[in-house]
Amino acid sequence: MSRLTDQIYQKYYHSLGPEQIASPKALRIIERYLEKFIQEISICARNDLKANIKKSYCTHIDKSQAFGGVAGRVCEGGAVVEIGSGIGTITELISTKIQNTLPETLLICYEVDDFCIEQLHKNVNFDFILFKKLEEIHSVNLQNRKTFLIIDDYISEKNTSFLLNQLCPRYVVIEGHRFRQRKAIVKSLIGKSISIRFFGNAIDSVKGACVITVWSESRNILTYLGYWRLILQSSLLARRLLQAVGIRKKKLMGLFYRQ
Repeated sequence: MSRLTDQIYQKYYHSLGPEQIASPKALRIIERYLEKFIQEISICARNDLKANIKKSYCTHIDKSQAFGGVAGRVCEGGAVVEIGSGIGTITELISTKIQNTLPETLLICYEVDDFCIEQLHKNVNFDFILFKKLEEIHSVNLQNRKTFLIIDDYISEKNTSFLLNQLCPRYVVIEGHRFRQRKAIVKSLIGKSISIRFFGNAIDSVKGACVITVWSESRNILTYLGYWRLILQSSLLARRLLQAVGIRKKKLMGLFYRQ
């Protein structure tokens, strides 16, 4: 765990306890992929300057450097969207990372609990946009901003589809085991080329995360395989059938997670 994630975890651990906040492993995963995202946005900005493109607009550059091979898409910068901000554990990590590197990045929080919202304003020293209703997110034009999306609360499949239609996602991090959310996200991205990585438990964490990387607008067989892998992963019946034919718990979890 980095010094930053350790400091943030300890701060909120002593406030609420481990069951009410993101796990140490989830914070590490979010920090790792957020750093990748920030680097990609920075590369895009530097290419804009070289090309003298007005207002920092950018077009597609190399797949490994910019926004997942979305050819022809114009991008206006970056945005981080957090669903279920709570009192600010993950939000503080995000705001600290972006204000030191890309302060112009939009930070958008969705939270419905009044106590959490009050604490969120106290804990996060960064300008963020707060929504209490998910449908209000369309008031901010995010379709031309590459987005880092974090799911840390339950939203229905219908709302998941609505949300992703408002965004241009690059990375989607689903905190914890939220199997239904994982399926809903992948189903909503079924027309895009994506890769999925699962992170299981760690010594200091009883729950990991799932990270979905969006590469392009074209379909990819891995997208469909990933969706059915999620179906198996979340199906109690499927797990019992696999165990019945000799695939025990440790090997079974190896099918679904990579450390």
